[in-house]
Amino acid sequence: MNFMLNDILNGFNTGIGVVGSLITIYDFFKKKGQACTDEIFAAIRMKSKDAYYAYGEHCKKQIDNIGMPLEEDILGYWESCWNRDVMPSVSDMVSQKIASQEEAEMMFVYLLEAWMEVPAFVEWLHDLLTQQKLDALSKTLMDFQNNIEGISGLAAGIEEQKLRDIAIPISPILIAKEKHLCSQSDIRGYYMVNNGFQAMIRVISAGQDIPHREAGRKVMELSEGGHPVIIAGNGGLGKTSLMMHVAVQWASAGKVVVWLSLSGGNVITEQGAHAFFDCLVAKIPPGQRGLLCIDNPYEGKVSFSNLQKMWPNSHSIQLIMAERANRLTLLADPDRDSLLDWFDDAKMVILQGLKQSRAAFGLKDYVSEQFPETQGRRRRILEKCLSFVMRAGTVEEKDKQDIIRMILNRYGKPNVSLVELIYRTLYELNKMVSKHEAVKLDWEEWDSFLKSEFGEFELYNRNEVYGVIAALKVFHTPITISLFCRYFELKERKLKNALNERLMSRHIEPVIFKDDTLQPKHDVIAELFFLFHKGISINKIMLDLLQFMNKDETETLLANIVVKREFQKGKKYHVGQIRYGDYLDLIYDRMENHRCNLSERGKAYLCLGYLWSRFQRHPSAKDDSLNDILNRIAPEIDGTLVMAKLYTEWGIWARNAGHDRLAEEKFRIVVDNYPNSLPPRTELGKLLSKQKGREKEAEELLREAIKIDPKNLHPHTELGKLLSKQKGREKEAEELLREVISIDARNLHARTVMARLYEDHGRQTEAVGLYQEVCKYDPGNPYGERGLERLRDYWKE
Repeated sequence: MNFMLNDILNGFNTGIGVVGSLITIYDFFKKKGQACTDEIFAAIRMKSKDAYYAYGEHCKKQIDNIGMPLEEDILGYWESCWNRDVMPSVSDMVSQKIASQEEAEMMFVYLLEAWMEVPAFVEWLHDLLTQQKLDALSKTLMDFQNNIEGISGLAAGIEEQKLRDIAIPISPILIAKEKHLCSQSDIRGYYMVNNGFQAMIRVISAGQDIPHREAGRKVMELSEGGHPVIIAGNGGLGKTSLMMHVAVQWASAGKVVVWLSLSGGNVITEQGAHAFFDCLVAKIPPGQRGLLCIDNPYEGKVSFSNLQKMWPNSHSIQLIMAERANRLTLLADPDRDSLLDWFDDAKMVILQGLKQSRAAFGLKDYVSEQFPETQGRRRRILEKCLSFVMRAGTVEEKDKQDIIRMILNRYGKPNVSLVELIYRTLYELNKMVSKHEAVKLDWEEWDSFLKSEFGEFELYNRNEVYGVIAALKVFHTPITISLFCRYFELKERKLKNALNERLMSRHIEPVIFKDDTLQPKHDVIAELFFLFHKGISINKIMLDLLQFMNKDETETLLANIVVKREFQKGKKYHVGQIRYGDYLDLIYDRMENHRCNLSERGKAYLCLGYLWSRFQRHPSAKDDSLNDILNRIAPEIDGTLVMAKLYTEWGIWARNAGHDRLAEEKFRIVVDNYPNSLPPRTELGKLLSKQKGREKEAEELLREAIKIDPKNLHPHTELGKLLSKQKGREKEAEELLREVISIDARNLHARTVMARLYEDHGRQTEAVGLYQEVCKYDPGNPYGERGLERLRDYWKE
């Protein structure tokens, strides 16, 4: 139901007939009296004027001009319907030659939107539906009006909070407008991987995409059932498109929908998040639920965190989120491996690559359902992409099909995304056509643009001018215009003007220019750049860029790059090994030479980076040198969470290095300053549990941690491990560990501790079962494999 009112009014013309319409209209307004009727018609005429000018603004944005009806015809249209005894409708406007079919379809949307703000119009339509015993439509109409008011109020409230570019209300009116605005250029851009909000809503509203129907039905079923929904999967599989489909369906039914795009733009503060939720809850009609769609939460993780803190736990808000599977762990609470209370009872819809058995992610398991990609859908997407990007006759149809067949056969692997397939197809296609007719890939198009605007760019290789943008985006950081111009010795104002002119021409950009930053139009394309240019080192680009970064740019990069799980992996898909330690050394050297004076927060991230870079350093690297650096630059602990994390990680490093006294000192500093913080208390308990004679002290710390947060599994497991080594307390330990497994069915740590407990107390068969489960959930797990090796005589066939 893309626009309910249009369908209703057009239906009355054929279903009720002219006489029925006349009697209904006449009887309704006769009761009002002539003076009142004149007042209502005047209000409708005024609203028609608003609609006419809004339509005019719409036409300015339309690439293919659809034309303008005469103003007087539109302003007098309602009276014309009254005088001719007919219902207003698209078909009537066309028959009266007020507008062409295309003009009328769009104009009528604007008129209805405006007329719905006149109470007497809604009252009349409601009365008409009631008389015709169309009760279901009558109720839908009133809900629709309430939601129109709610969406309008929400838009105003969001604007007041300066979140207009982040929080976008989606209404049936917006969908109808974007459907008619959708052009060939929009569709081409969509299939060239433009996943911006406007491109997506236009193409999806116009039905020009190829949706993942089964996954879409499941997300609708879960969201209508009241479950928060997480759409996950590898990058470039269509998660955002799927969420947009659901948003369009909700909004088309007249429900409140808000789209929150957290990549780039303004940061939502705690105060802003609180005001946003207050506004949203207030504008959702009683008895209904509004849909809140959160896109790219990791790229706006500060905003995401503040929204999470201010979550009102309102049943009137239906949550849905789309994010890469591997990034979910980076958004989660590190001790609970969950997205905390606002995504409790969430259900996951996981998009999978072709033939992928299971999408891998480390987040605490929510109930999930996998939806694998199909070869048929991939083929249809590539065919549609080529039909829009290549001019007719440029390549024979047989050659196109041969390329598609070759790409699908060669790259039918689980980890190959749709985005990668599209770019590989275009890459192969370009080999067959002349340079003049070729479709340029993003880095080629960006290079051409710069060389056309700046003659001096002839000196640079196109891989360099796009490589700096791609390199930073791999680390979730758009490059500032200022840094780009410093690096290439450009005039900043000239580049901004050139980009603004290019954007004004509605050209589909190879990069996004937003908030004085540059970034690829899709994050996966940053990785593809390095896949297509294997001889280019991301490490060299980053080390060169760091030399030109100012304090703020360096600190932004540190905040985005210093993530423990990323340091542990050490590699990035399509990009290869990342030499984090080299980056940190260069920043440290610049700071020591007073070329980059970091703030206390920046120093804290640098110290965390050094602590985590040990995962990549050679085992023989000296611990003393790292401790010297930490002692030299680590800030004094204050009230910020990053400092608490720094001192906790410092303690973990010291404990692992055998410096128990130093570790205890750091843990106690955090416990004293953050008495309700679990990680330092749990880690201190873990440290003391290994020191003879301090078991009771360790137990008290761990029980205090459990009391602070009974849902947190880490202190439960550590306490179970401590008790399992104390004679006579084995049963108590087993109960604790079973409780952990009952809460988190795939918890590996609790299983290995309980398996060792069984092994030490003559329950080898049960221990084998647990070790086998560990290896099942985590193939190659060293604790599971070593346990099975020790107990090989107890294996059951």
